[in-house]
Amino acid sequence: SSAGLILFNKWLLSSGHFPFPVTLTLLHQCFCGLVAFVAMKLRLFECAAMDRRDYLQGVVPVGFLYALALWFGNWAYLYLQVSYVQMLKAFMPAIVFLIGVVMGTEHFTWKLLLVLLWICFGVLIASFGEVNFSAVGTAIQVASLVFEATRLTLLQVLLQKKGYRFNPMTAMF
Repeated sequence: SSAGLILFNKWLLSSGHFPFPVTLTLLHQCFCGLVAFVAMKLRLFECAAMDRRDYLQGVVPVGFLYALALWFGNWAYLYLQVSYVQMLKAFMPAIVFLIGVVMGTEHFTWKLLLVLLWICFGVLIASFGEVNFSAVGTAIQVASLVFEATRLTLLQVLLQKKGYRFNPMTAMF
């Protein structure tokens, strides 16, 4: 379903049918919120009890970064081919590692850095073969990856340091 949604978003955004990535992201967020709200009301999952301060400092920034990652990810489809966007997503482990080192959730090791640099080198080599390369689209997609990596790191901080347990539905809610 993920691959189908990616191809559908690309078709929708790039073919002129609906070239509004921010609105598409808003619709995505509203749909996810509605599904999570209905599932919670039907008691299909338990929502973690959280005080207002933790919610404002932990959940709101994570949600905001998620919206930015979706917006920029959808926006990139206006400039890039789906295959190239998927290839750029191979940078995600390196970006998560670097942001994790900066935020203190990951421990720096030279061995891990070399492995991640090897992955990045492979992605860069493949990028040189991109027929429809767009610097703007690539920058937008990399920004999306940075937002997503920061979101994942902040979510890890929220779960580890505060001791909350989230299942996927709770995280979406």
